[in-house]
Amino acid sequence: MKLKTVSLVLFSLILGVGCSQRNDNQPQANSGGASKQTKGNHQSKPSASPSGPSRDAVFKNLQVYFINGENRGQDAKYLPLAEAMEKGIARVNETGEVSNLTIENLSETEYVFVNAGDIVKGGRQDRYLVNSLIVPPNSGKIDLASFCVEAGRWSQRGRESAAHFSASKFTAPSSDIKLAAQYHMKQSLVWDGVAQSQAFYRIAITGGSAATTSPQVASNPTLPGIPGNPNPTVVDPVAGLPVAALRALEVSLAELPSQQAALSTIDSSSSLQLALENPKVQELVKEYADHMDRQLATQKNPVGFAVAINGKVVSADIYGQANLFKALWPKLINGAATEAVAKYDKNTEVKRLKQADFEAFLTNGKQESSANKTLNEQTRLLTIKGDRHILFETHDKRDSSNWIHRSYLAAPKK
Repeated sequence: MKLKTVSLVLFSLILGVGCSQRNDNQPQANSGGASKQTKGNHQSKPSASPSGPSRDAVFKNLQVYFINGENRGQDAKYLPLAEAMEKGIARVNETGEVSNLTIENLSETEYVFVNAGDIVKGGRQDRYLVNSLIVPPNSGKIDLASFCVEAGRWSQRGRESAAHFSASKFTAPSSDIKLAAQYHMKQSLVWDGVAQSQAFYRIAITGGSAATTSPQVASNPTLPGIPGNPNPTVVDPVAGLPVAALRALEVSLAELPSQQAALSTIDSSSSLQLALENPKVQELVKEYADHMDRQLATQKNPVGFAVAINGKVVSADIYGQANLFKALWPKLINGAATEAVAKYDKNTEVKRLKQADFEAFLTNGKQESSANKTLNEQTRLLTIKGDRHILFETHDKRDSSNWIHRSYLAAPKK
């Protein structure tokens, strides 16, 4: 298909919810137990009105829909995890269990915010952090749900600490990985998503088209030496990729000989973190991120954004405070851009979505299930599955009627 330059007039979405206002169409979490549901009480999109056309927020196959609004609830301040770790305020500890770490907030005054999808590096394996979480001052050790994003290692790496983790500027680079961790909660699916992403990066940095060389990844039953992982993926020790992904990649390389050079440009480790750090990957990502940074600067009071890749809305993140969203923005847009790079096909014309398409994604016509869970003494998580999206809604118990983070993921196909 002939490549066509795509442009889109961006529409902003204004949340019609003030600090003390409540939208009764929004799903409200109960103080405990499962959320009550009434027949026909479907989840609604945020109360909104369009603010009119703005500048383009589209680059190649990535389209961003910014959401502007007012701060919700109290004026509590949150320190993002990466910043807190760099300042020595937060410490993430290895436990020897793949699916669980601990976190400590050493500050006497600061509240630390862990964003779902954050990556921490080091320990015995790099980890993906599953839930958005508020960690109060002087917290002591708090459990932190995690998944491995580095299937080939269970020991110290270089001079990094095997007991503690360091901050990463990266977040989950794919909606598939997010669904695997946050909804399906399966380590094997997370590893499959990581392997597929790495294979796509190899294709992208040689100028290939992901759509024509899509590697299909399948799980296999055993990988000795790593505890707490039922049904892990078999990993080739040299390539650092699950065997199924490696075979698919070999097929791609046979079809595109120029990709052979790419194998030496991405670290041979199975670490997602190291693959994301690859200079050529980041060079491609930077083009997307720089464009979207300029669009963010035109927004009045952004509190979130929705992401469309290849003409399909895949996710959205909305925060209760503009300052928190802006602090997390570099990570968030890097993740969205990385997914777009991996899925870019230069030979495919991308459909331009309209404002109504994004608003439809934020509205579930049918609510299928909901669950209410206490994550720690400070945090409660409401999960709602609908026909269009799965919503993960994080509440700070200091003001439980107001959410601090809403993460939307496109509902998997049945």
